[in-house]
Amino acid sequence: MQQVLFRLKIPGIIPDGIPLYGYGLMLFVAFLACIAVASRLAKREGIAKEIVQDLAIWLFLGGLIGARTASLLHQGNVRTIGDFLGQFLKLWEGGVILYGGVIGGGVAFSLAYFFQLRKHAVPVWNALDIIAPAIVLGICFGRIGCLLNGCCYGDLSCPHCLGIRFPMAAEPRFRMTELQYQTAAGFILEEGPGLGDDRIVAAVEADSAAAAAGLEPGDTILEINGEPVRNAKELGHYLGNREHWRGKGWTLHLTVQKPRGDRQELAFAPMTLPVYPTQVYESISTFLLFLLLLAFYPFRRHAGEVMALLMVGYGIHRYFNEMLRADVRPAGFENDTSLILIAAGLVLAIWLRWKPRDTRPEGKAALARVSG
Repeated sequence: MQQVLFRLKIPGIIPDGIPLYGYGLMLFVAFLACIAVASRLAKREGIAKEIVQDLAIWLFLGGLIGARTASLLHQGNVRTIGDFLGQFLKLWEGGVILYGGVIGGGVAFSLAYFFQLRKHAVPVWNALDIIAPAIVLGICFGRIGCLLNGCCYGDLSCPHCLGIRFPMAAEPRFRMTELQYQTAAGFILEEGPGLGDDRIVAAVEADSAAAAAGLEPGDTILEINGEPVRNAKELGHYLGNREHWRGKGWTLHLTVQKPRGDRQELAFAPMTLPVYPTQVYESISTFLLFLLLLAFYPFRRHAGEVMALLMVGYGIHRYFNEMLRADVRPAGFENDTSLILIAAGLVLAIWLRWKPRDTRPEGKAALARVSG
């Protein structure tokens, strides 16, 4: 995970630097990759690449608006238009729902067809087949952005399964702590009535980064990251406040007092328990689906079959991948949408198969109309 890839510092003007977020960068890379793939396929169809590039902008903006809107509505903390607009632009915090983007992209495609595609006599099904591989490749890069941002993470992995660990700045750490699967930083404090000082460490997780750094039961925590700790409540608030960690380093600096009276400075980087790498699974799955769509493209009997294959393939993957995720999301909405996507793709594929095979070069005719 790397929420901030680097900071562009301008001495004397912006000393802290302008952050370049990994999530935003991958969205930009996905946009460029989608345009490149769609333009190449458009050329094969005989459709001017400028039309597809304009369509890509429609879809990108519509999908982004839909994905972000769905996320903000799910969070339930947007009460006014001002709140919505203020939160909408904070894309570096993540918070997009892909199926909301599908809805937004569908609306954007309809508008693009009404205002643009039909004026150039571009066949709808050909256009959908062109954008299908581009869409799935965009999802592939987008999930890499999710991995860098620490969102869309999996549940605790089984002992013998593949798992990845996230740093304490990542959202999985807060979620795993809320579910009481692990401690916030590898240790817990003394609890109970009548204690004179509740900053005393009661236990340290074995084989944790805290234990490796030398933190021991009986140590009294005096400072955390240079800030004084007066009681356990303050420490808990500091560790649990997301704003203290977003975009910052992963290392925790503690000043502790040992039972024998000497003070020590400890530094360690707490990590989560291993969780399923659902972002990686989706990137791999969508890349394989992208290759499948490209391989199937020359063998389609009817325009529209590539989109149908995308709908069925991605819906199946997403339904099963959702079973491994632990992040807070509208799980029911996403599972139901996956099933609807699979059903709609199958219906579309069957409907297209019933049609007589059309061998005329639809794309070449469109190119002639556009060029003329």
